Amino acid sequence: MGSTVFVTLQGSTSEAIRILAGIVGIVAAVASGVQTAGKYGQQAERHRQASRHYSTVTRQIDEILADPPSADQVKAALDGLRKNLDDTGAMAPNVPPRIWNAPVGTELSHLFRSHQDAAPALPADEPQA
Repeated sequence: MGSTVFVTLQGSTSEAIRILAGIVGIVAAVASGVQTAGKYGQQAERHRQASRHYSTVTRQIDEILADPPSADQVKAALDGLRKNLDDTGAMAPNVPPRIWNAPVGTELSHLFRSHQDAAPALPADEPQA
């Protein structure tokens, strides 16, 4: 497509327009290459899968707390929980160092541009639902 634009613009437009079209084409190609090389879509899907697996483990913990196993079933219940946690941890992507090394309680939303507008903060005087 890029070469078609240059052929079309060759004789009928100013040099500034041709340069601008070239810059836009180069920026688009670089952005596409970065996205492909970064595999951001695949990484996001791996995080979504890990989130679903951790949700399953959370539900399993809730079930154990809601209906505690008998004394002779505790070991089996904990072994199952441990196996699910191990399996989930093995398939989950690694957490980036900037997040892993952040002090506990640090607000990390500034590291994720897509999350900044996702849930606007409520003013301090409004009760949360």
